[in-house]
Amino acid sequence: MDDLQLPEQLQRLLNRIEHVKQCLAQQQTLFSNSDQYTAWLSRLDELKQALSDQTPDALFLGQEIISQLITYYPQLTPLLPRDLLWLLGGDCLHFMPDEEIQKFQMLEEQRFAAQDAKASFDWDDEVSKLQPTQVPTSPSDYH
Repeated sequence: MDDLQLPEQLQRLLNRIEHVKQCLAQQQTLFSNSDQYTAWLSRLDELKQALSDQTPDALFLGQEIISQLITYYPQLTPLLPRDLLWLLGGDCLHFMPDEEIQKFQMLEEQRFAAQDAKASFDWDDEVSKLQPTQVPTSPSDYH
């Protein structure tokens, strides 16, 4: 995603990172000790700050952190918002099947078409239509 200058895209990404932090809090027993858990929360806070500051390597940092989180704790993968992987792009796309990538590509095309037409586009609503049982967009969607 190269349009982080769009406030709604940036906010969406920040919301998804916050959601990941909530997921970690709910799954604290996966971590071998509290220091490990705290370190992951710190890394996510670092990512949120980098995104907020729009540092040049923020997306790469996000790809690295989320990829490592999935690699070390694959059981967390179903709890992660699927559009987080899409929004971060890069290495995170390796955790998405081709069919899902195609769906998000179509969704992006719809978003850009709506933007060009100056029409409204509700990303969260459209994402929920992709695969309602597999593409959660808020913490309450997981329970």
